[in-house]
Amino acid sequence: MPRRSRGIASRKSGERASLGRRSNRGAVRTSYNGVVYASKSEASYARHLDLLVTAKRIKSWDGQVRVSLVVEGVKVCTMVPDFLVQHRNGTQEYVEVKGFATPVYKLKRKLFEALFPNATYTVVPAREALAL
Repeated sequence: MPRRSRGIASRKSGERASLGRRSNRGAVRTSYNGVVYASKSEASYARHLDLLVTAKRIKSWDGQVRVSLVVEGVKVCTMVPDFLVQHRNGTQEYVEVKGFATPVYKLKRKLFEALFPNATYTVVPAREALAL
């Protein structure tokens, strides 16, 4: 009989992982300012963005913004960058805090960059996000 994992894969559909539990890549879900983030690195980066808003270096930011990737009228998939930063000059920047780039992520990123060549997309290594 196969052993059932205790992580995300064993959860029922639609059920959220509890705070402090590890993902399949070892990231620990962390709460900051009433929001649960997928990792300590993401929560740390959210805190950093709040400091930038307070210092008036950026206008605002949103988390987990869904971006539909549509090719020739057909929705291929949805990409969910960790943050969408609104800069004071009116530009937008998609930010992804990444500890490990999976093959699916790499494919979605290439598709995103092909569909939105003028969009600014920044990848922040998880270790750097923790240091902020």
